[in-house]
Amino acid sequence: MKNLQTKAFELLNTKFGNEKQINKSIEELSELIQSLARYLNRDVKDGSHMDFDVVEVLTEIADVQIITDFLIRIFETDQKIINVIKLAKLNKVIQNNG
Repeated sequence: MKNLQTKAFELLNTKFGNEKQINKSIEELSELIQSLARYLNRDVKDGSHMDFDVVEVLTEIADVQIITDFLIRIFETDQKIINVIKLAKLNKVIQNNG
């Protein structure tokens, strides 16, 4: 049985196609940006708003992670290649800031 992520990708990709999924990724990234901005601009007096803001941010992070995995499939690469690129970038950060 295919995993849930594969099933979701195949369903959405068949129904909407790559271009729609790429547009959806832009939307999800935008929603994360907006959520982070709301978190930074929150007016927390008693701490009660903070939990809601964090949950909102975490929800948007989850959406972005899902769509990022879809983008990896759309651009016909795999996580190993992404990991190599990420490691190179992290090493650069350490070299530039260490």
